[in-house]
Amino acid sequence: MSTLRNWYVYILYCSDGSLYAGITTDIHRRLLEHNSGVKGARYTRSRKPVELVYLEQVSDRSEASKREYEIKNMPLSRKISLVLKQLQREKNDSNDLPDVSLERINTLKRKFHVQLST
Repeated sequence: MSTLRNWYVYILYCSDGSLYAGITTDIHRRLLEHNSGVKGARYTRSRKPVELVYLEQVSDRSEASKREYEIKNMPLSRKISLVLKQLQREKNDSNDLPDVSLERINTLKRKFHVQLST
């Protein structure tokens, strides 16, 4: 009997202000890997610390890869909008996820002048 795994698409906020998108089955482990530099992506190794700012659960690896590709090809303003909209929906419902810093999100909003309707 096979065990079903949850797949996640995530966006990290890097110390240089850039965003990085990736996929994983274990977001806690992957975030530690990115911040340790040992098994993190080459892109994030020189941009530590990184912080989780977006997380989306999908059904399988194929769907995760497709969604990651979509996100990586979005304009920056759309990526930031995606992050901010998720935070608005889930700001009180993230007990099982690593903390997302609202300060970081506000920094993104200021830096890229993203305006969202409330």
